Amino acid sequence: MPDKLIYLSRTTKWLGFDHEPIYLVTPQDFKSIPDGTVLTCINGLSHIKGKDEIDQDTRNGYLAFGLTRAQIDPVCLVMNKLDGGFV
Repeated sequence: MPDKLIYLSRTTKWLGFDHEPIYLVTPQDFKSIPDGTVLTCINGLSHIKGKDEIDQDTRNGYLAFGLTRAQIDPVCLVMNKLDGGFV
């Protein structure tokens, strides 16, 4: 588990190829994510912020990169109505 959970002001769930959801990141939230954080692309590949190239192209306001449930603050799932009974 990460040292500090990341709060996303707005997110949406993307069901990955392995059926493990990732929570997509907005460009604004991306700026506040610390370097060294592993982000998962919608194609299933992992990228490290500050080390790997992360495309800033958006669709519907979200990057094609997100965080796993274990990385994010559960409060943001509730606030975004994505808690699904997890919290």
